[in-house]
Amino acid sequence: MTKIDYIGKCLLLRNINKKTGKKKKILVIGDLHLGYEEALNKTGVFVTRQMFEEMIKEFDLIFEKIEKKYEKKELAYTTKGLEIIGKDGMIRDNKSNIKDNDGGVGGDEGYVVDEIVLLGDVKHVFGTIMKQEWGDVLKLFDYLLEKGKKVVVVEGNHDAILEPIVKQRKEIQLEEFYVDHNVIFLHGDKDFEQIWDDEIDIVILGHIHPAVKLSGGAKVEKYKCFLDGIHKNKKFMLVPSFSEYSKGIDIREYEIKNPWNIDFKKFNVKVVNGLKILDFGKLKKLNWVIIFSLLLVI
Repeated sequence: MTKIDYIGKCLLLRNINKKTGKKKKILVIGDLHLGYEEALNKTGVFVTRQMFEEMIKEFDLIFEKIEKKYEKKELAYTTKGLEIIGKDGMIRDNKSNIKDNDGGVGGDEGYVVDEIVLLGDVKHVFGTIMKQEWGDVLKLFDYLLEKGKKVVVVEGNHDAILEPIVKQRKEIQLEEFYVDHNVIFLHGDKDFEQIWDDEIDIVILGHIHPAVKLSGGAKVEKYKCFLDGIHKNKKFMLVPSFSEYSKGIDIREYEIKNPWNIDFKKFNVKVVNGLKILDFGKLKKLNWVIIFSLLLVI
């Protein structure tokens, strides 16, 4: 069983093993494009290099929210029915008897989540590794390894030569795609036959950088968003880019090519507003004119 929460631009998956009651928390992060500022500098465009520090501040808020939201007792289904899991990771029945939970809610002590999955395009430049990419990617890896017991990088089309950086941190796992129980994580530029396995119910990808334009009077602004819908009996979920340098693409304006010929306009749109999410229903029915105050009241 998989439960999915939205926390800012990230997804938090909670996979529950019905037989053991063990719960795993997986944080999913979209395209980062670290090194983008140096790439702009090399083309003659001057921007200050503050993206990494801003990302870390945002990650701090995300992990803080996760800790606060899940520090209370949580429920899990075990082979003996509904039982309570405490902060110490031990299962208790209704009589408060302690049982071994084989790792409990949050895995090893000190970690906020069990796993962190990066959906590709960790770095920005295609054909080389720039100095900023080396430094920022390694600093990011070190930061995430303090928050999650396991960090998996799904290779994106910008990550063709990411491996030399990954090799500097043996704890980082680099994959073309990654499967956990009924969920497959991939970048989104390639199809894999494993997607269509009967065991897979949920497909999570980045790459497309979904966003929507919303207007209030004469003012028009673009907001990052999640898109989710059913395609060939699988639930597809598009995660927005984490980088703020690119707000993304409004799919209503452009025809987005993808390996599965999915019409994303039929998907549901969930707009990112800080760490909160606004559900606007089907993308194709979303009115272009939205009063901005709606984004401030939730």
